[in-house]
Amino acid sequence: MLKNNSIHTLFIFLIFTSLLFISCNPYQLDTSKYAKGIDITYVNNLQQIHYSDVSYVVSNVTVGDSLNGNFSKQWKHLKSNHLIRGAYHIYDCKIPPIKQVAPIVKAVGKLNPQELPIIVNIHAKKHQIINPKNYQKDLLIFLTQLRIKTGKIPIISTDKDLADKLLTTSLFSKFPLCIHSETDDDIWKLPSKWKKTGWRFVKGYPSIDKKENKINFFNGSKNDLIEFIKETTIIN
Repeated sequence: MLKNNSIHTLFIFLIFTSLLFISCNPYQLDTSKYAKGIDITYVNNLQQIHYSDVSYVVSNVTVGDSLNGNFSKQWKHLKSNHLIRGAYHIYDCKIPPIKQVAPIVKAVGKLNPQELPIIVNIHAKKHQIINPKNYQKDLLIFLTQLRIKTGKIPIISTDKDLADKLLTTSLFSKFPLCIHSETDDDIWKLPSKWKKTGWRFVKGYPSIDKKENKINFFNGSKNDLIEFIKETTIIN
């Protein structure tokens, strides 16, 4: 027979292990509560896309200083279907920042108040050697010029590890964050400079219903998304 103190110890141990088990369970985000977005960059037949449950659509405009040949067609299609549209750029640190801004501005011009800001995809190759100081200087030039030329505050799209390695000045926290998410846990692991502001978009989140490989979404409802778009518009 267990003594009183032994029973008490056993009781505490059972509570502790129960809490530990609960805390280790994988957390699945309910993405139905958020404004959903899709990337149509690689879609050949635009007419076959069903937009009924989509809040916004993005298309790749440029990679470095090279314009996506399909962008113009996709951009016009989105406008004709009265969709909230956005464009994303894949940043290349080997190309001068001003040279990367030019083709984006030529393709989209001054964005209107109903359009998303340009999403700037920050990435680095596995063994690429990068000088963080020079990288940050050039990227800030690029973002500032993009802000002026398009009339919108650009969105930075990246993952936690890369942001903590290359985006170490607090100036970057003034730009909205799209966090790259490969797992449920990734969206809660914020880069240090966005700890206070949090993320506004998620890219590549695991699909719940498995109908899609990955999904993208905005942190809020469609009405919240519309307000966000207004907030990022620069009023001259």
